[in-house]
Amino acid sequence: MPALLSTVIVLAGLTPPASAGPDEQSAAGSIPLEVRWVVTGGFWESGDEHGTCRVVVIESGWELVSCTARVEWLAERPDAGIRVMASSAELDEIPPDTWSLGNPVLEYQAGTSSTLLTIPATGSRSGEERSFSFELAAPGDYSEVRAPGM
Repeated sequence: MPALLSTVIVLAGLTPPASAGPDEQSAAGSIPLEVRWVVTGGFWESGDEHGTCRVVVIESGWELVSCTARVEWLAERPDAGIRVMASSAELDEIPPDTWSLGNPVLEYQAGTSSTLLTIPATGSRSGEERSFSFELAAPGDYSEVRAPGM
């Protein structure tokens, strides 16, 4: 009986693990909860400037999830040891409230100063599968690359 009593006393002193509340979650980082993907890579060059691209995918909705995507051109400033945003653009070719977007892929096109961005997508309502592709060039300059027949 004394062993059982000491076990109860020990267990009574244990506290359940703390869960992170809203204040603790926001203190953990400043990345909004709506951010689904962030991918940095590729290469661009324009005049004396050069850098990489960053793609940010933001999701909205609960049962019918849809996403928007933004490209940011990051310029390297080696003299200051920093990167700065040279330009940014919403990818308006991806209609809002229509597509759930997967993990973006950035591929530098060797021998050029551009990067190919491919984003897999699933129709939020239709379930249709497709990809969006864009050629990213100098800051703010991009064009959609359409597959034949689209």
